[in-house]
This record gives sequence, C-alpha cells and structure tokens, in this order.
Amino acid sequence: PTLNSALFANGLVDEVFLTIAPKLVGGEDPLTIIKGPRLPSTIHLELRSLVELEGELFLRYAVTPSPSGRGRG
Repeated sequence: PTLNSALFANGLVDEVFLTIAPKLVGGEDPLTIIKGPRLPSTIHLELRSLVELEGELFLRYAVTPSPSGRGRG
C-alpha cells in the first residue's frame, strides 16, 4: 500500500483495477490500497468497464485529470 501511495502522489498511475468479492473480513485495522502520507489532492477516477463473474465484480477505472487542470492527482 505504501508503494501505491508514492505512485499516485507522483502522477504515475493511469489505471486502477479493483475486485469486489462477496466476502467479509474482520479486524481492527482498516483495509486500504493507499497507505502513507495524505495525497496532495483527490484522485479522480472514471469507470471504464465492469464485469461480473460468479458473484465477483471486476472494475477498471481510468485516472482522470483533476478539475484544477494540473494533471493526475
């Protein structure tokens, strides 16, 4: 998760693939795909595809330019 944080913070991510599985996991620590310092700005994503297979969802997102026009992130 800390590598993801560095990649996003430096504008090096152009796509994000997420899988949603019908499973619940317990524990005290929250699960996150981005761990580390707060990102400089909100990352905006645009859904490009969604596939359902055997109850799981596979999502593909494109990282889109920020509304401020400063590029990714």
